[in-house]
Amino acid sequence: MYAILGDYKFQDYKGFQELEVEDEIVLSEHPVINGKPRLQATGQKLRQIVIKFLLHSTFSDPESDMRILQGYRLRSEIVPFLSGDGTSFGNFVIKNITTDLTQTNKKGSIIGVEVSITLLEAVIPDTNRQPQNKLATKIPGVTVLPLAPRSSDPQLISKNLRLINTHTNAMLKELSLAARVASSVDRAFRSSKNRIAIIKTGLSNIEKIGTQTQKIATSYTSAKGSINQVKNSTEALSVFVNAGDLNSSIQGSTQLRNSMGKLNVDAAPINNLTATRREADPVGA
Repeated sequence: MYAILGDYKFQDYKGFQELEVEDEIVLSEHPVINGKPRLQATGQKLRQIVIKFLLHSTFSDPESDMRILQGYRLRSEIVPFLSGDGTSFGNFVIKNITTDLTQTNKKGSIIGVEVSITLLEAVIPDTNRQPQNKLATKIPGVTVLPLAPRSSDPQLISKNLRLINTHTNAMLKELSLAARVASSVDRAFRSSKNRIAIIKTGLSNIEKIGTQTQKIATSYTSAKGSINQVKNSTEALSVFVNAGDLNSSIQGSTQLRNSMGKLNVDAAPINNLTATRREADPVGA
């Protein structure tokens, strides 16, 4: 997904993992005698948008990106939010930012962080006052952004790796919570089954791209052992989840996360190719 918030671009790897838009009307209840109240729509609530995405040092500067976003929040700056085709969601301020640090280096610098941003609509009565958006292309009556470039094969592999990492970490959290809160066990198992299906699809996509693109073939071969380990860990976890074995599922989920950690390191050479353009370059061509 591609969009822009103020001057901050969500593109390539920095696309959304989740985008939740909440629109709500205000309803007043008017009591009546011997009957149910009557409803009256009295207006609309401010639109609220929640964006969830991953920042990782392989494709961004997480600390620099966070400074930009936190700057908008601290200044309560009103900024436009637009999609890649020029569709405007409206003008917003960043209400809050939640970060979940997933990886750091030995010096404590951020390598990976999961970010959730809540945007709250800002109504501007004076239509002559427009928030700045330096990166937008101005056309009379229309604000249009360039469409997102087609993803290269390395970018597609990196995207699938991020997706697997996200669902792996989320699944371990949900299963661990289920071990403490009995009422969440069924929900955790249902969610795990869905996440495992997504992980398997991601692995299949990585394998398909890695074996069909000559420029990636060598790097993919070097990471093949780690990929197989992740596949085996996923299959084992699937057995535990389907059997409803919570303790084994937590252990299997931990093993899967550890396997993904090794795969992320072994896949670093592929991430280094992320700036290259996509080519029709099958193995043996």
